[in-house]
Amino acid sequence: MSRTNIFELLEKNNSFDADVQRIQELCKKYYFVRSGTRSWLLTEFVDEICFLAWKGRHKCIDLDDFFRSINLEDLRFAAQFHLNEYLTYIELVYNLWHLATKHIDSHPSEYEYFQTVDTLADLLETCLSEVNQAAYYDEESETCIIAEASPLVTAASEISEPETALEIIRYNHRSLKGDLQKKRMILKSLGDSLEGRKKEIMQYNATLYKTITAGLNNLNIRHNNVSPQNTSTYHKAVAEMAEEELEEHYDDLYQLILYAILLVDNVERQRDMSELIKRISGNSATNIMEASQPQQEGKLE
Repeated sequence: MSRTNIFELLEKNNSFDADVQRIQELCKKYYFVRSGTRSWLLTEFVDEICFLAWKGRHKCIDLDDFFRSINLEDLRFAAQFHLNEYLTYIELVYNLWHLATKHIDSHPSEYEYFQTVDTLADLLETCLSEVNQAAYYDEESETCIIAEASPLVTAASEISEPETALEIIRYNHRSLKGDLQKKRMILKSLGDSLEGRKKEIMQYNATLYKTITAGLNNLNIRHNNVSPQNTSTYHKAVAEMAEEELEEHYDDLYQLILYAILLVDNVERQRDMSELIKRISGNSATNIMEASQPQQEGKLE
């Protein structure tokens, strides 16, 4: 199976330009904080109040100098974003947001937030979660960086068919928290996609496959397990289970499905590596692997 480039896949299924326009609206037109009768936009506040104390500024003397150093005029950016540019842009705005809010929170009696602060933070987080990314703050350098939220999700999606890959990413989106109906639909779809790899998964981890199948069949995903009228599939324990607990089991089942997807791929990779070792050494892979194991120490008398 050819590997799907997750970044190309995400670019085809997201409107990055529209998201950037929303971020720009909040940064350029809506006030961020006020003190007495004075109000600031995000960029104004960072530039006037806290930029010079920021470790992340390096040698830059003001925000305009900072923008020039990263080849930007200001927070306006060229249209037709690609994913890397999109993430770079969000990373920039996240740093300005964090710089401003950190200063404001350390002076609680001096400033009053506008709703823009929470709206911008929520928008940035949503944009990142849609592409399986997250912002991480480093206290030492006082900077935010954007990185994968879940490498496991990325790895599983890259070796799946495009439709399955999107479902894998979609399940991990924070907007689905508490939405059991949508999670059920995605889990069923992912479970069905494993049917074509059943023989391989059963060969290497039959217990894993049987556990996934049992979860799909008995947790109100493939069958109605909560209606007493369905006597052949009804499970009293599932019907009476709190939604929060059921969602935890759904999330666990999702992780098991990802593991099953990766299991087959890594078995193939292990087989290829064994063949490579045989070819380059002239010996059996088994003997080489045994020779590479550390020697056991003798027992102490």
